[in-house]
Amino acid sequence: MSYHHLRKKYFIILIFLLIFASLPLTAMADSTPKSANTYEVEPFLTERELTAIIEEALGVTSFPNNFSISVAVCYTDTGDTAYYNADEWMYSASLFKLPLAMKVANDCVNGDYPDSDFFGGPANILEAALVHSNNTAAYGLISNNIYTWLDVRENEIALSGWDITQFPDKYEDVTEMQNYSARLVMQFLKELFNNQDKYPSVIDYMCEAAPNFYLESGNIPDGIEIAQKYGAYDYPCVHHAAGIIFTDVPVLIVVMTSNSSEYSAMRIMGSITESIIEHTNSYILRSSCE
Repeated sequence: MSYHHLRKKYFIILIFLLIFASLPLTAMADSTPKSANTYEVEPFLTERELTAIIEEALGVTSFPNNFSISVAVCYTDTGDTAYYNADEWMYSASLFKLPLAMKVANDCVNGDYPDSDFFGGPANILEAALVHSNNTAAYGLISNNIYTWLDVRENEIALSGWDITQFPDKYEDVTEMQNYSARLVMQFLKELFNNQDKYPSVIDYMCEAAPNFYLESGNIPDGIEIAQKYGAYDYPCVHHAAGIIFTDVPVLIVVMTSNSSEYSAMRIMGSITESIIEHTNSYILRSSCE
């Protein structure tokens, strides 16, 4: 056989070997799954679900046409937060005592609380402001020159973690109780819950506040504790509550209402709390099965 015939034969054999060698690689590439986990994690509470919960709550009572409600709910395990009309600014009423109490507690931790025996000291102030919503304890911090209104405003801004542009115009200049939104109050709660060592005793006192009223006004299952700070005022007519529902995974909740009777506001808050507890327990159960 000539040299040219042998060369042609070996060239053909080489082509076939290259083709067969590439086949397993192609098969492997086609059979490899693109992703082992293509599903998305179920959110804790969608805005649609929260809207349904609120609409159900509104059905348990009557309220005037100018009634308004703002709600924020946070699942602490993930930080997932659902909002309903949460950017409406309402008169804060005694909700302002929550960030004020957080300042008192944190100043004590840092050694920055002034040397003053006002109201028997900071421990008494915290108990009075958080458990009994005592105005003398709260306003006395300012009238006795322990804090200024500028201190109060700067503390609220700091606790929120927001830029000043996210607040209403001239927010820091107001020398009285300010307007809050549910979104802002939720920022206070997140800071409090995530950094409890910075604010000792605050949650403990909140657990003693207004049993069977506000967030606790519904049929709360046995064993579920609620820490809350409430606020109410006659004019403008507002009823608010912000707190922590201690389900197996705690949930933060803010409910702010305007232009309703106390009775209606309590029924609405109680219904929302009941539904959030039920929803949370169901979500925890589903998550544990995944």
